[in-house]
Formats: sequence, C-alpha cells, structure tokens
Amino acid sequence: MEFTQNEICLEQSMCYEIFIRRSHNCKRYEYNANTDVWEDLNLKYFKYINANNKEEQDNLKKEYLQKLKEIKNYLDKAYQKIFYKTSDLDEKDLTSFKNYQILIIESNELNVIIKILKMSLDIMNNYKIFDIC
Repeated sequence: MEFTQNEICLEQSMCYEIFIRRSHNCKRYEYNANTDVWEDLNLKYFKYINANNKEEQDNLKKEYLQKLKEIKNYLDKAYQKIFYKTSDLDEKDLTSFKNYQILIIESNELNVIIKILKMSLDIMNNYKIFDIC
C-alpha cells in the first residue's frame, strides 16, 4: 500500500508534534508543539522547489531555510529537555540521543529529520519517557 503525499505530510507533522510534546511533557501548542509548524515548513519547501524563476526561488529558499532553522532550534531545545529531565537512560541510548540531536542540527533534509525523530521516539517509548498529557 502506498501513501499519498498528504498522508506522508500528516504523519511527519504528527511525529514532530508528538516528539516536542513528549520531550517537554506539554500540551499541544506549548513549546511550538503543533502539526501546523511542520506543515508550514513543508509548504515553504514545496513553494521553494516549485518556484517559477531563479529570483523567486532564491527568495523562497531563504524563507524555507529560516523556517527550518527555527524548527531545528525547537528540536534542539526538546533534546536538551530530555537530557535534563531523564537520568535513567543507559549509555548507549544517551549516546544515540546526543548523536540524533547533532544529526538534526546538521541536516537540511526533512525526511532525514523525521527518520531521526522516529528513532528518538522509539527510545522514548522503551523508557516510557513523558507520555503525552
């Protein structure tokens, strides 16, 4: 079964929101835990890659990269919160979280970022870190 682009976007948006909510142990809309944040990033990316000319593409690329930087900042803070609040992670999983944090900061690929968030959520599930309120 193949998923539509809308279904993929929805799954990515939910992954982002759930990661932020579980990291901060917060409700929706707190700490930018909202699917709309990721959907806005996807929209900016779509407009950028489908620009009509070079000038428009350059402007849209700036908007996209600015939004991406903003979201990576939210994710970085979420990882920091996990490190601060969680003391029972074994060394392997703590190292994984730290590596994931670095990979997200360095990546500009949305699919890569989502894949990393899913791996982070798997670890969070194993430790029952911050169930969603």
